[in-house]
Amino acid sequence: LGGGRYQAYVRTEVIGTTTITATLDGQAAGSADLTITAAPAVGATSSATLSATEASIDESVTVTVTARDALGRPVLGSGNTVSISSAVTGVTVGTVTETATGVFQAELSSDVTGEIALTVVVNDEALASPLAVSFTAGAPSAERSEVTVSASEVIADGVTTTDIGVTLRDRAGNALSIGGYPVEIYTTGGKLEAEVTDNGDGTYSRSLRAPTEPGEAKITASLDGAFIQSTATITFIPGPASVAKSTVTASTSEMSADGSALITVTLLDEQGNVPLVMPELAMATDLGSLSAVTDLGDGQYTAELISRQSGTATVSATIDGEAIISMATITVTGGAVDASRSVFSRSASAITVDETVTLQVRVSDSYGNAPSGTVEVSFSANLEGTTITEATMVADTLYTATLSATKPGVAFITPSVNGTALEKSFVSISAGAASGATSTLTLSQAEMTTYDTVVITVTLFDGQGNAITKGGDVVTITSDLTGTTVSEVSDQGDGSYTAELTSTVGGAATISATVGGEAITETVTIDIADKTSVEALGITEFALHAAYPNPVASTATLTFDAPEAAELRVSVYNMLGQEVALVHTGIVAPGRHTRTLEAYRLPAGMYIVHMTGGQTRRTVIFTKL
Repeated sequence: LGGGRYQAYVRTEVIGTTTITATLDGQAAGSADLTITAAPAVGATSSATLSATEASIDESVTVTVTARDALGRPVLGSGNTVSISSAVTGVTVGTVTETATGVFQAELSSDVTGEIALTVVVNDEALASPLAVSFTAGAPSAERSEVTVSASEVIADGVTTTDIGVTLRDRAGNALSIGGYPVEIYTTGGKLEAEVTDNGDGTYSRSLRAPTEPGEAKITASLDGAFIQSTATITFIPGPASVAKSTVTASTSEMSADGSALITVTLLDEQGNVPLVMPELAMATDLGSLSAVTDLGDGQYTAELISRQSGTATVSATIDGEAIISMATITVTGGAVDASRSVFSRSASAITVDETVTLQVRVSDSYGNAPSGTVEVSFSANLEGTTITEATMVADTLYTATLSATKPGVAFITPSVNGTALEKSFVSISAGAASGATSTLTLSQAEMTTYDTVVITVTLFDGQGNAITKGGDVVTITSDLTGTTVSEVSDQGDGSYTAELTSTVGGAATISATVGGEAITETVTIDIADKTSVEALGITEFALHAAYPNPVASTATLTFDAPEAAELRVSVYNMLGQEVALVHTGIVAPGRHTRTLEAYRLPAGMYIVHMTGGQTRRTVIFTKL
């Protein structure tokens, strides 16, 4: 290094303390002790190997980790930590043991199948390369394998078959995926079909044919001569009820409307036996009604048929929705008309005078049957202006009449059957639709002047001249005089509608209106006197009136008077004397004139309005907000 200094490097793979000596021209020049320690292992360069990448759950796999330092060299000393783990439940990693310097081992076992990912960490740093072991199911276990059947209940008909299955599982309950094991299947009832089938995926099957007698069969199986602990049971039951063999009968073939008949349904299977499992039974009749069904507990069900209507009752039954072929037929008879059982009805309880109501009486005997003998039906009402047509028979038991009215009100209707009055009912009658022919048009005054306001009122009546007392109609009001204005129509909610008429011109204005698009026949004419003349307004000199409103927010109205025709200029100036708006320039006729100033364009402040023309000079001031 110059200056009498020399330098050398020491590199060693031996851990411990060494003495460094130096000589100068062969003579000892001194010594120093140097302590050498091992470099720590890191995950990035360390490696791990497996004794096997595939194993069954009955086997274990040795995981070997070789710890290396950052330069990839085997570590020389102890003090390194290695951990091996898996996030999969059912996987066990044994104690990690350092079997040699820098070499660590642990045993891996699993109760679950599939690929198991391992995490290896060296001195808190995970290995760079992933590590995984694939575990398969172990040897089959008679304790964990299971016996199943496709159905726990089978009809004892000597025909139906049931599938019996055996699923082989290992000691941890994992299903095997390969076949080849000696499996037998046994039964205490029925007949086993063919031989056991090895499905090649760890499952085995065999068919069982049902016996002809009800009973129970216990299903067992063996694995390589050892009985599998799991068993299954099949119950053989009678067949279902047959719609062809079951019957529907009645206690009588004829009954009166005040009598009854007992209906009996007897359920039988195809062999004529009473089913063990009863289906869902329903009875129905096309006439009268049936009581709740009573289950007698021996395959028989009963219900009582009651019919207050004459005719032929056919009683049928269904089992699980399918009709029993057998049915029972009963004839029901009937009697004289009974006013107390006759029923009055009307097609509507409220109408307008533009509409009609159909009145109906359905006559019957004491039990609602079509009556025999003479039947006379009539209707009467107490409201003036109400008309009811003569009752006519439109069906065997139905009589009708039509009610109409010309006046609003409540009509109480009394029907009678063979001179006996039935319970009264009512029909509420209101005014009809508004009519242009009968509605009226009036003014709050017969004459007006320009700039005055007159209220126009439309009063609605229906076609019969009845006042309409509610709102909701569409009414329009117009004037034929140019220069007149009719405001928006206001619905007063009582059948009347109003609007305001104003005019800027004189003359005769004819006011007309419509309701619901129909023109109201009546019109009114109002004479409008012109109030805008110089004399009428009392204008004797040129004048500029104050701006309105003042202060001004957005727009203002400027009004000025001219006693004679003149050329005038009206303009707006700011307080610096600068013209900021021209309101009017040109010749005006004698009279009062208005102009609109769009003041929203002006900044806030004080402004001066000048009106000039000939010898005329007029000024007003306003404030812009």
